[in-house]
Amino acid sequence: LGIAHEIKNPLNGAMGFAALLERSPEGASAGRYARSVREGLQRVDEIVRSLLAFARPDQRRVQAASIRAIVEEAASAAGLPQARVVVECGHELRAESDALLRVLAVLFRNARDAAGDSVRVRIQAQVVGSWLELTVEDDGPGVAAELGDRVFEPFVSSKPRGTGLGLPLAARVLGFLGGEVSLLNPGQAGARFRIRIDRKSTRLNSSHAN
Repeated sequence: LGIAHEIKNPLNGAMGFAALLERSPEGASAGRYARSVREGLQRVDEIVRSLLAFARPDQRRVQAASIRAIVEEAASAAGLPQARVVVECGHELRAESDALLRVLAVLFRNARDAAGDSVRVRIQAQVVGSWLELTVEDDGPGVAAELGDRVFEPFVSSKPRGTGLGLPLAARVLGFLGGEVSLLNPGQAGARFRIRIDRKSTRLNSSHAN
């Protein structure tokens, strides 16, 4: 955590100077070089922010919201059109919003990165015993079999520019809720994940979802 902060302070300064250089009237080459510097620094900044979030998953808002509302916000955060997300929920289930939103946003972003803007995602939410259980399934290429047991390890990623911290962070956040996330079908098309949260961290209304 201390190392991340030490990196982030000079990083912010360098990004600021790169932005100034990009706007300077020194010709197209200076602007092009500045953009390359800024893009590289933004990449480092993304990694550092992920490391900080990974180290402090318990620093979250404690606020309940409906599953449907959480899914909509997570889709928006991931840049996934609402029309591409289907929610199947027998009752108006509620959950602690910030943690579940983080997890869903990671899964949605991964699905979009793997299959493009045309990807479709289906979420099924139900109560199973003492658990609130969500199944998140997309119609993308799926997760390679050799990565199946490692997708929740830090810095393991199939993306050329991936940090490998999204899913480990999601799993760590859920752990603070007494929950878990697992990959159900490694090596198969259409990645399918199961999210389970202890119902002590959820609220269930008797009204039916619209």
